[in-house]
Amino acid sequence: MSTGGGAHAHHIPTAIDPAVASVSVVVAIVTAFLAFELAGRTLRFPDGPRRGLLTVAGVAMGGGAWAMHFLETVVSQTSSGSSYRLELVVLSAVLASAGAAIALALVTHRVVSVRRVLASGAVLAVALAAMHDVGMAAVQGAGRTHVHPVGLVASLVVALLGASTAMAVVSAIVSHRTGWTGRRRLIASVVLGGTVAAMHYAGLAGASVDPEHVATGSGVALSTSALAALLTLGMSTLLLIVTVDSGRQKRRAELVSDLRVIARVSRDIGRRGDARTTVCRATRELVGCDFAMVLEPDGDGSLVVRAAWGEDAPVRVSIAASGSVCASVLASGQQRFVGDLRTAGRVDQASVESTGAVSALFEPVLLDERPIGVLVVAWRSRIGMPDGRVRSIATLLAAEAAVAIERADLVARLTEQALIDGLTGLPNRRALDESLDASVARAARTGAPLSIAMVDVDHFKAYNDAHGHPEGDRLLAALSATWKAELRGHDTVGRYGGEEFLLLLPGVDTAVAAGVVDRLRTGIGQPVTCSFGVATWDGGETASALVSRADQALYAAKRSGRNRVVVG
Repeated sequence: MSTGGGAHAHHIPTAIDPAVASVSVVVAIVTAFLAFELAGRTLRFPDGPRRGLLTVAGVAMGGGAWAMHFLETVVSQTSSGSSYRLELVVLSAVLASAGAAIALALVTHRVVSVRRVLASGAVLAVALAAMHDVGMAAVQGAGRTHVHPVGLVASLVVALLGASTAMAVVSAIVSHRTGWTGRRRLIASVVLGGTVAAMHYAGLAGASVDPEHVATGSGVALSTSALAALLTLGMSTLLLIVTVDSGRQKRRAELVSDLRVIARVSRDIGRRGDARTTVCRATRELVGCDFAMVLEPDGDGSLVVRAAWGEDAPVRVSIAASGSVCASVLASGQQRFVGDLRTAGRVDQASVESTGAVSALFEPVLLDERPIGVLVVAWRSRIGMPDGRVRSIATLLAAEAAVAIERADLVARLTEQALIDGLTGLPNRRALDESLDASVARAARTGAPLSIAMVDVDHFKAYNDAHGHPEGDRLLAALSATWKAELRGHDTVGRYGGEEFLLLLPGVDTAVAAGVVDRLRTGIGQPVTCSFGVATWDGGETASALVSRADQALYAAKRSGRNRVVVG
């Protein structure tokens, strides 16, 4: 390639096909867009995978510019009958790709500076100019190409300005001063694609071909059809790589989203009382089903809904029902899918009609490999067998449901233990205080009488000293069982502390309460006696004031000789 012009040389732009020029510009813009998409993804990767993705992005960007150049060259009238030096074609592609990769590496650095932006623009501009000039030199057979200095400088200036502008846009996106949106990537792509085209055609505007001096060279030569095939193969490969990578990115994004929801479920199970509902909501969110519900045995031979999301029908399935899908899943601990519940013979049709379910995935809820419930994932339209992701999510969330159930049962047991006296099995003082407050509130609301009695075992310390503490514990347990058996179902007897007990007798006035308590006193059946203090709510006093009056009556009974009932 020469920098001078011959007498018979003609300018190359006269041979440019506008339609092909437009296609070549689009190629440059599209490949730049794909390159920026790949480069943007590198921010989410550690350095090792990041370098590999930047290399692919550089190949995409450089390959697009290279393809744009040779696409125009292949269909240009001036290239008719030409061939191309393979080593220079490859070199031009390497220069463009390497320069683009270096430029992207500079501008997508985790710390972006003005110096890096300018350096990336300069590297990319030089690489594109070198690619262009080497590509022009690769043409053989059409005549010697002459590039005038003005055209060369103009193409370099255009390349430098355009490449620096495109890299500045990318740096703004990368540094999170603005979002990495499709619109902004498109802006950067148009700038860069336009730059490549402007540089290419600015160079051609200052170039001419001398047909009297045919350019030749040694080495392997490519025909026009071979170069066209190479362009097609390269673009197809690039699109395949980007498409495959996009699929991987989509799956990775789905995984990240799934893990985020599952992490939220795990967190909520430790913080919320409705953890089963949280699991159902997450199931619907992740799987995309119409509703989800957790069924558990109710102790009476049926599976009932304990929590649901998207459906509130009161589903009840008999565990003993012959061939029931829920029952078989509960018994076997194996996942089952039913494509059409309406025609299946092993489902509860009443539940199907009440919920409108058509297809359902039944996932056993296992606790220590023991089935304790069933997670039902249902759709109101027919679907095929769910894919592995959906089935795996159902299994994982069923495990979370098992944790929720275990936690709920543990909380219930702890709550019960916190309100029950361990020795006698009666309500403890905390439970008695709560029951008394509720009884006073109910009496105030209904106007019904409310009586209570404080009880103390006479000379209990002496009994313990004489018979030992184990025997004293047995005595308290026996008294508790006797009194509990004698009272009505809605009466309450609890251990108030030590050897003291409290009786709650709702709906009972003073006279009746005194009779009931005296019957308890005479029916003890143990080698001890008890003293009782009775008080009836006066309609206005607090629960603590009522207890205080009963306590004073108890001490009056003890001072009077014990083994008696005193009304306060």
